[in-house]
Amino acid sequence: MERSIPTKICRALRVVSEAAIYERLRKGQQDGEIAADIDIRPLAQFYNGVSQGIAVLAKAQNDPIAISNIAKTAMEAWRE
Repeated sequence: MERSIPTKICRALRVVSEAAIYERLRKGQQDGEIAADIDIRPLAQFYNGVSQGIAVLAKAQNDPIAISNIAKTAMEAWRE
């Protein structure tokens, strides 16, 4: 079954967004900001998912406190 055009566009945007996050994390590894032994692919996927979730929440509920809580929690996960 062929996917609809909106589905293809959403997938392409997700792929591009994840790639941008991955490249920034890769640069962070090269610059010594992120340890070399950390697998940054899952990190890019995680933060891309967080970003998408925040975007959906912002449109569906427009709840700045919830958005802030999600962002803070995601950044706390970074430290571990």
